[in-house]
Amino acid sequence: MSILAKTLSVAAIAGWIGYVLPVISSNFSSQRPAFAHAEIDILEKEPNWNDAKIAEALTVINETLDAALDSFNRREHTQAIALASSAIELITPLASYYAQHLSFAYVIRGQARAFSKDDDGALEDYANALALNDKLTWIFGARAYIYLRRGSFLQAERDVKRALAHEPNSLDLQHSLGDVYYYSGRFDEARKHWRSSCKAATKHDVASIQSRLSEIKRFSQPADGKCSRALIDAFEVCAKEKCQF
Repeated sequence: MSILAKTLSVAAIAGWIGYVLPVISSNFSSQRPAFAHAEIDILEKEPNWNDAKIAEALTVINETLDAALDSFNRREHTQAIALASSAIELITPLASYYAQHLSFAYVIRGQARAFSKDDDGALEDYANALALNDKLTWIFGARAYIYLRRGSFLQAERDVKRALAHEPNSLDLQHSLGDVYYYSGRFDEARKHWRSSCKAATKHDVASIQSRLSEIKRFSQPADGKCSRALIDAFEVCAKEKCQF
């Protein structure tokens, strides 16, 4: 489903985290999780915080989050889950300082769990992220996909519409609403909604979805931003196959 692919864009996350995520070097490997766990032991033994200690912890937190996001973007979901879990462990003693970072860690792990079909874990992480930051309204769209997989169509429709109330022009969310209709057996309504929302979207947004569909070999035409019949057919195929893009 398109909403899952959209939500972890660096630009979107950097906007609400408040810092720019750097590119992680390829030699990160398994050293960072061990370092993060060593730092956790230090933090738990340090009841009195000062600016230097907080700044030092922030460096480790950011590096661990960066690595988790990098793993997710490479579709290494098991590694992303492990790194995000390390970040959650590390940040929890500092939650009063870094609530946004903690919500970010839950977002990454929730998304990686969703792609790994760990629906219960993903729902738990989404709930924790929302509890820390109620502005993450796109999570309703991501959560709706899980409800769709489970056949909980009313819950899915409710969550997509909650997300759309905040982002009515989002093609990804509008596409998700079409999926809700499809899984509810309202096939004609689904195609009609996909077509109308596609035509109302910008060419850039349509081209983005076309590119993502091409990556998973569900769309073979150019990413030209046009709402062709082939694109609507690809939406229906992906809905039928429950593919994620």
